[in-house]
Amino acid sequence: MKTTRRPRRPRTLKGKSLSSMYESAKNFVNKVVNGRQTLSPKVEKLLSEVGDANILSAEIGRTPVQSAITGIIKIVSSTPYEKLFHLFIILQTTKGEIRLEKNEVINMEKSGMPKDAETLKVPSIPPSGLTVKQLVDNTSNLMGSNFLGYSAKNNNCQDFQMAILNSNHMNTPELTAFVKQDTASIFKDSNFRKLANTVTDLAGRFDVIRQGGSLQSKGHAGLRQYKHKISNELTNHDIDNLMVHYKIKNYHGCHIKDRLPPKLKNGYYVINLNGQSHWTGLCKEGIKYYYFDSYGFVAPQDVEDHISKEYIWSDKDIQTYISSACGFYVVAWVRCMASSKNKEEAYRKFINLFQVNKRANEKVLSRLL
Repeated sequence: MKTTRRPRRPRTLKGKSLSSMYESAKNFVNKVVNGRQTLSPKVEKLLSEVGDANILSAEIGRTPVQSAITGIIKIVSSTPYEKLFHLFIILQTTKGEIRLEKNEVINMEKSGMPKDAETLKVPSIPPSGLTVKQLVDNTSNLMGSNFLGYSAKNNNCQDFQMAILNSNHMNTPELTAFVKQDTASIFKDSNFRKLANTVTDLAGRFDVIRQGGSLQSKGHAGLRQYKHKISNELTNHDIDNLMVHYKIKNYHGCHIKDRLPPKLKNGYYVINLNGQSHWTGLCKEGIKYYYFDSYGFVAPQDVEDHISKEYIWSDKDIQTYISSACGFYVVAWVRCMASSKNKEEAYRKFINLFQVNKRANEKVLSRLL
C-alpha cells in the first residue's frame, strides 16, 4: 500500500438478464478461468484458412521502438544501445503473405513487410517443405509453456522469432545477430520491466494495457464464448449488473479515464483506461481517495487530475498478463471496500489475500465473488 502525491500536471434489472449474466459470472469463478490459454480466436481462424499453405520464402523484419519507450530505457538502464526493436517474420506462402509475431500475445495476420522495417531474408526453407501450421506447431513444441506466455525480459518478440527459426531449422549466425539484443541489461530495472510487461508489445502501444472489457452504449455481451474458448472480459453493463447484484451503495458507474464527471461524489467509480481495454477502480471518501489497478500501477494522469494530491494505491501486481479478468478484480475490490468503514484497512486486507503466484490468485478471486 502506498500513498502517492500527485505532481502538477441505481436501477433495477429484469430478472432474466441479471440471472443470465450472474450465471456467466458464476461459471467464470467456479471454473477459475485463467484467461486465454490457447491461441486467440482471430489467430485460430486465420490458421484454419492458411495453415495448409506451403511456405515459399521468409524474411525477418524489425522496427524500432517508439521514442517514448526509448526515452525510458535511457533513464532506467545503462545499456549502450540506442535502439530497441520489435521483431516479426513475414512468410511468403501459396496463399499470400502472413505476418507472425509475439506482442503480449501471439499475433498472426495477412500482411506484408512494413516500409520502415529493416529486413533480413531467411536463406532457405527446409527442402522437405513446410506449411504455416507445421511452422507454428514446431515453434510451440520447442517453446513448451513459454509459447503463449510473454515476458519483456526473457520471453519476448526476439525469443519468439529465435524459436521459429531454430525449431524449423532455418536459423543462421547472421539471423541470430539480427534478432538478438541484450535485453537482459535493458530490463534490469524492475519498474521498467513491469511497465514493459504490460504494454501490448515492445513497440510501445501504451494506450492499451490488457484487453479486459469495453464500454458499450447498450446491451451487454456477458462472458463471450468462441468455439468453447471462454473470454472473461466484462463490459460496463456487466459490471453495472454485478454492482446491483452485490447491492453496492454509492456506485457511480463506469467511465473512460478522460471522461470522469467534473465533480466526484463519495463512493465508487470503475474506470476503463481507453474505452476498450483495462478496468481499474476508484473510491472517494471525503477528501481521501483510493485507487486500484490489478497490475499494481498508479492512477493515470487523467484520473490524478480529478483527485487530491495524495491518494492510496497498491503496487502489488496480482493479475497474470494472460488473463482478462480485471473487471472481476475491480468488482471484488469494490465489494471489499464497501464492506468496511475503515477503507485503508479494507484495502490492505484485500491485497494481502493475493499471492505471488498470480495464476493461483484467480482461485482467491473466485472465492471473493
